[in-house]
Amino acid sequence: MDEGITMSVLERRFRRSYHPAWSAEFILDPLYLIKDVSGRYLPPFKYLTPEQEKDVDRLITRLVSPEMAHLAMMELMKWRSEGLDPLSAQAVQVRQPDPATGKMKIANK
Repeated sequence: MDEGITMSVLERRFRRSYHPAWSAEFILDPLYLIKDVSGRYLPPFKYLTPEQEKDVDRLITRLVSPEMAHLAMMELMKWRSEGLDPLSAQAVQVRQPDPATGKMKIANK
């Protein structure tokens, strides 16, 4: 099967069902943090397209009052550069087997 056709179908379906909150959830959820070379756990901004980054900014500014929007954006930039400390990030990302199903589940929700 031609890969180009397959990718165009997937892109078209993704664009139709995409919601900006998905990008924000991906960035803000500590489960998706990535460990960098310095040992910090940073949000995965590098996996977003520029449009998705704008969606994250718009969504966060919509969720706060207009007076607090600049503070929320400053905190987002701080989150982007500093991330989460290693101890907290590892505590959030710990998984353990579920006794009922045997599947790996998040230990510290």
